[in-house]
Amino acid sequence: MRHKISMLVATAVVIAVTIGAGTRAQAAALKACALLTADDVAAVLGDKVTWSSAEAAGSDDASCSYATKVIGDDAAELSVAGGRAEFDETVQQLQDMSKQYHVAPLTPLSGVGDSAFLNTSGDDTAQVYVIKGGTYFYITVACKPAKCATLGSALARKVIDRIK
Repeated sequence: MRHKISMLVATAVVIAVTIGAGTRAQAAALKACALLTADDVAAVLGDKVTWSSAEAAGSDDASCSYATKVIGDDAAELSVAGGRAEFDETVQQLQDMSKQYHVAPLTPLSGVGDSAFLNTSGDDTAQVYVIKGGTYFYITVACKPAKCATLGSALARKVIDRIK
């Protein structure tokens, strides 16, 4: 199940490394597991969370992962990744990659943060990239393709509600 999430996260990690760790460290002060809780994930995915990185030794404040026991290994991960500059750079790089590799382009999401995009280039995972105020975060969710936008947007709204 974590393998599903890691496929799309790999793309985001490559992008995040090019952005730099300084802004990510500042954004991590928001503590990802406080912005998206196990109860939030359970409510949106429709089943009890059976594993969380919040409970794992050495957990990272900049990201938080959850998994449920639902068939299909539903899972979600939140990564706090910086501010407006990092968001804009990530979106641009992903748009360029979609053209270069002929994969599905980012889909704009309305009503989610100040700006948000859905990436559904994985078979059963998606990422929602969101900027709200000065905070950029992305959520990776294991999902059935028809539900990715709904689940990702619902999880993003839970995070947005906690950003001050």
